[in-house]
Amino acid sequence: MKRELQIGLKIKEESDWKIAYFREGGTGVTVVDSRGSSCSGMKSDYSVFFSSGCRIRNERILLSTESWLPSAEAKWMEVKGNLPFVVSRDSSVSENVVLKLVEDFSAPLVLKGAALDGGDVNVVLKVDSLRPNPLRKGTLSVTISMSSEAPVGFLDFEVQRTDGTAILGKCGGEKDRNSARKHGWRQFLVLDGTHDEEVIVAVKYLVRLKEAVVPVHGRSGLFGTVAEKRGSTGKKVR
Repeated sequence: MKRELQIGLKIKEESDWKIAYFREGGTGVTVVDSRGSSCSGMKSDYSVFFSSGCRIRNERILLSTESWLPSAEAKWMEVKGNLPFVVSRDSSVSENVVLKLVEDFSAPLVLKGAALDGGDVNVVLKVDSLRPNPLRKGTLSVTISMSSEAPVGFLDFEVQRTDGTAILGKCGGEKDRNSARKHGWRQFLVLDGTHDEEVIVAVKYLVRLKEAVVPVHGRSGLFGTVAEKRGSTGKKVR
């Protein structure tokens, strides 16, 4: 049986710095339990999902081990180390792309200045799914995705009808772990009224990226007990 531990971290600190993605390589984070058993070199995943009509941006970090579990007698676990991120305080919006509302329809797009070195990144926009919304009669559920061979600091899709009317029926979005390419993101939409034949999509993303290190230090109790540990967190940008 595969032994695996997953630890979820939620980013609460408000800052004008936005996280674009994890840097390649290990996390530099170690987890140790109260019995002294420890694990380093954990796998990491950073993702963003939106709620309340895309008004709330929720960021989460998932740390996982492949073959380590805390000791059976352990009372708590402690996570400590540094997470290597790419961050930015600046964003840009791509040119508009027309997407036909036909399942699997795709179109290429260039995100200018989206790479860490300031270069451009080629992405593909796609209509992943298109079906009547079973929860709201007369509406259409649409899933739009973006995929890329290189990581980018995706923020949001800006979607409007061909007459320029903004589509506000966004019901959430997240990093797409099932993308055929290396990096993927997707957004869920609900279209009210007349079913459009096509929509206009632009991508909002981070530019002028910088490398950063985010220190992490926290302790979580097991079996319903929690021990708080004071520590400072912040972003060090170089």
